[in-house]
Amino acid sequence: LVRLLVLSQLLLPVHLPFAHWPLIRFTSDRRLMGVFASGSILAGIAWIIFAAVTAANIWLIAGFFGYGWCDGPSVGPLLRAIIQGRT
Repeated sequence: LVRLLVLSQLLLPVHLPFAHWPLIRFTSDRRLMGVFASGSILAGIAWIIFAAVTAANIWLIAGFFGYGWCDGPSVGPLLRAIIQGRT
């Protein structure tokens, strides 16, 4: 059960950029949204947040598989131990 929970928590954020990308594109398009379209400042902030979330997801997945890009211990072995039930 713990392995399933950890895997679900790993997979849920991966889907987030696939929802944000069209949302930002559609709400910023004046042709689609008319007067309700997001302004350029708000769209820029949304794209920055999108980039940060996507980068964090890539870092999380890389850490899960043991590719640590930061100094210090990698999260990968810890997550693998939790998934395999060796806590």
